[in-house]
Amino acid sequence: MVITRSKVEPVQELENRLIAKLEKKHGKSVQELYQERNKRLVDTVALKVPDRVSVDVAFGYFPAKYLGIPTAAAYYDYDLWLDATMKTAADFDPDSIWYINGFSSGKTNEDIDPKSMRWPGHGVERGHQAIEGEWIFREMRPAADPYRFWLVYDEAANRPSELPRLSRIAPDLIRRLAKSAE
Repeated sequence: MVITRSKVEPVQELENRLIAKLEKKHGKSVQELYQERNKRLVDTVALKVPDRVSVDVAFGYFPAKYLGIPTAAAYYDYDLWLDATMKTAADFDPDSIWYINGFSSGKTNEDIDPKSMRWPGHGVERGHQAIEGEWIFREMRPAADPYRFWLVYDEAANRPSELPRLSRIAPDLIRRLAKSAE
């Protein structure tokens, strides 16, 4: 799925507008709001009684649902996703945000073609999905240095053009991968 570049407000203008909205709502500067919220979170972590209960959110793909845009924007339309995320954060005005589904390039993911994942705009409509399977066979797993194996295997499996470079790093592993692919 390809989503064309959206018509969104320039980021600096959007940021300035949202800052003005927050400052008007609270009657304080964003710097004062930050200090107040930071103290609230620090007090909570230090097991002190804060001025009020802290509101911490995990948005994930919620900005898409909230603003009625496709979740695929998180992978295919950076401008629209940033706009949606900023507007959602400003509207809900939490003390902290501990998770937002950041922009990941759907086109790059398509080029890499991971077998273990589907994402909005590429196989699923909402959220992303892990695809279970035996992606690495037992005979392909070396007993010694598993960390090096995973780094090299990821490169080899997802970027065949890198095989010449990888064969210098781990020739035995590349031979086994090539043999298992036959």
